[in-house]
Amino acid sequence: MRKLFGSTFMVVIISLLMIKFILSPVMNKMVLTTMAPAIEQHNQNLSKGVYYLLRQDLLKVRPQDRQARIQQLQQQFGYPLSLRDYREIGLTPQQTGRLLHGTIVVIQEGKQFWQLVDNSPVAIGMGPIPEVRAGTTVELLAWISFATLIGTVLLIWVLLFWRKLLKVIATTTEFGNGNFDTRLNISRRSSLAPLATAFNGMADRIQNLIKSHKELTNAVSHELRTPLSRIRFELEMMKTAKAKQVRDAYAEGILRDVDELDGLVNELLGYARFDREDVRLNRQPCAVLPWCHEVIAPYNMLYNNISVTGSLPEEATAVFDQRQLARALGNLLQNAERYGNGVVELNVEQQDDRLCMHVDDNGPGIPLPDRERIFQPFTRLEASRSKETGGYGLGLAIAKRIVENHGATLHVSDAPLGGSRFSICLTL
Repeated sequence: MRKLFGSTFMVVIISLLMIKFILSPVMNKMVLTTMAPAIEQHNQNLSKGVYYLLRQDLLKVRPQDRQARIQQLQQQFGYPLSLRDYREIGLTPQQTGRLLHGTIVVIQEGKQFWQLVDNSPVAIGMGPIPEVRAGTTVELLAWISFATLIGTVLLIWVLLFWRKLLKVIATTTEFGNGNFDTRLNISRRSSLAPLATAFNGMADRIQNLIKSHKELTNAVSHELRTPLSRIRFELEMMKTAKAKQVRDAYAEGILRDVDELDGLVNELLGYARFDREDVRLNRQPCAVLPWCHEVIAPYNMLYNNISVTGSLPEEATAVFDQRQLARALGNLLQNAERYGNGVVELNVEQQDDRLCMHVDDNGPGIPLPDRERIFQPFTRLEASRSKETGGYGLGLAIAKRIVENHGATLHVSDAPLGGSRFSICLTL
């Protein structure tokens, strides 16, 4: 806190000193330069009456007695009075010209005035008029008082600010010690409100990331345990099996389980790749309907039951990463084939400024409470994965990541065919 107060106090004091000794003289000079005509006119107006009385008084006496009269009048003035030949004053040609025309000439930044008495070259001088200045002691006391006031105000502000900083330090320390539920509660009117908002957003992301990684770790261990247990069982059975045919059957089972593990690892690597936030997209303009037919062609070679429908014009185009979005759409088609009852449709349409691709099936559908959960890794609605349905519960999670990386949305609803409708909606 002492460092914060000291540095802030020094910045304020140095700023004030710079204002007084650097900025203030410059500003004064600028004001005097800019307003010189108005200031001179103001000074002329102030001295006009005095000069009138002085001239009237001097005109009553002989020219050789005027100097003595000025000395008599000097006792009534708080500044010097003088009579001098205007040619000895040191006026500029412009000032001399105005003086000869009877104008009051103001010099020395308003401290001295000159005007001719009559048609003679003698001019009446008033000034230099002394400035009123505070003594050095008074000025020093004023600065000390001002600095003390500024320091007191700053100290109060620093104390309040330091309390908030201690709260930030305590919260970040607690978060760093593993309490990921802690958040910064600071008033929106506080100067630290943007910091609290940024910290809370970061804490939410870290907490969700850790939670996701824990769930992923638990799910991976569960998925790996099943084939590993089967492999261990099949190896034990191979040791006791005497017939070659039985040993070969167990060996084939081990190979299938190894292939299953290999597929799971590939799916995990794919999910990890698409789960990164820095995935670079190769966005290219693409004719949508021809691209859709290219995507479904390999699946129709296997199933021959996928059709493309919808109201999208043949020439319609959109900008997206064709390879990655084909992966997401392919995962949705595989999911429809796996859980549908033999009918799959890819419905493509334009809704205002969005391009929507709907994958419909005629399966049992997805219950409303599960429509968000199915996009989480390793989530399957059946009680346990079977050889018939297959899959690892990562396809929809990967599709969701790809779509979100495009800034698009993926959601599930009821399909017109009676099953599920998975919709990818891109902004055109």
